[in-house]
Amino acid sequence: MLHWPLAATKMLSRDVVAFDLVDRLGDIKVPTLVAHGRHDRKQRFGGARLMADGNPDARLVVFEQSAHLPYIDQAVRVNEVLADFLTGLDARTKASE
Repeated sequence: MLHWPLAATKMLSRDVVAFDLVDRLGDIKVPTLVAHGRHDRKQRFGGARLMADGNPDARLVVFEQSAHLPYIDQAVRVNEVLADFLTGLDARTKASE
C-alpha cells in the first residue's frame, strides 16, 4: 500500500478544497445526470443541487432511501434511472440525425 508523506497529503487536501469550477458548470455542453442519495453525509445534497442548477442540460435524480451508495441501497431504481437517461440520450441522438 502506498503511504503518502503527511506534507503531501496536507497539500493535496488544501488544493482540493480551493479547487472551484462552479462558474464553469454552464460550459458543459452534454446531457448530464446528477444522481444523489438524500441522506449522504459525505457529499452534501447542496452540492448535487448546485451542479444540477449550474448545468443547463442537467437532470437531478434524488434517491430518497439512500445515503452515499444508492447503487447498493437502491440498485433496481438506479438501473431504471440510468436506463431511462441513456434511452433519452439515444432518442435525442436519433432525432438530431
